[in-house]
Amino acid sequence: MSKFAYVMVLTYLFGLVYGRPTEGEVEAGGEAKVSIPKLISFENGGIGINFLGFRARAGLGGLLTGNAADGGLFAEAGTPFGQNARAGLGGNVGSGRSAGGLYADATAGGGVSAGAGLAGQTGPEGTYGKSYAGASAGNTIYKEKVVSSQPAAQFHVEAPAGASDPDFDIRSSK
Repeated sequence: MSKFAYVMVLTYLFGLVYGRPTEGEVEAGGEAKVSIPKLISFENGGIGINFLGFRARAGLGGLLTGNAADGGLFAEAGTPFGQNARAGLGGNVGSGRSAGGLYADATAGGGVSAGAGLAGQTGPEGTYGKSYAGASAGNTIYKEKVVSSQPAAQFHVEAPAGASDPDFDIRSSK
């Protein structure tokens, strides 16, 4: 048997042992509906793969869909045990302004996470920019640097490290 076959068998067995409830954990009555995630999905300008809860997605976001809310280039991966990582970048030009940003964050589960990002824009109302970085090992630590020709309130951020920040997450840009 090849090494790949051994890895696949071990992954399957691991999913069987740790992926289902043990005796006494679940009590239900009536009808049960089971939702099985698609092995391959296409949404928001990206392609995703999900196998036994291990998932990965990558795509071009709004470049494919034509919708700026779908963001730009991105990649993300996760496990059924809570570990996740993602990164992306994007931007737009129009209406006399240009804007862009990038982000990366990861979590190891159990409150351990880290994240960082940059965002900026330039236009008739001025030039703005911001970077953020943070990490958490149960207690959140914030670090921020603001560069702006306007009040910093334009880029207010209050999010734990590794969390989606609506001011910087390219996929939810305004």
